[in-house]
Amino acid sequence: MYYSRGIKTIKEYAVGSRNFSTSTIVTTIVATFIGGGVFSLSLSKTYTDGLSYIFLNIGKISAFFITAYFFAPRMAEFLGTLSLLSNKSLYKIKSCL
Repeated sequence: MYYSRGIKTIKEYAVGSRNFSTSTIVTTIVATFIGGGVFSLSLSKTYTDGLSYIFLNIGKISAFFITAYFFAPRMAEFLGTLSLLSNKSLYKIKSCL
């Protein structure tokens, strides 16, 4: 709620004028990825399945970091855009107006 003060444009609303710290962004992404249901399911599955379920989750976490390693550098061309379509140079879209 603190960051919502003074929002005047849709771009400020969508990207928060980039006033967020890295820890805030990382925490938001992790919380979205994990969720409360996944946490309670993981506890019960770890209890019933043991180490095999733990190794499965290690694989999921590794895949998340590998994906981030390959895709994060390619996201630089989207900085400053609100959506994929707002980056017209990406698709070579010419305006009809």
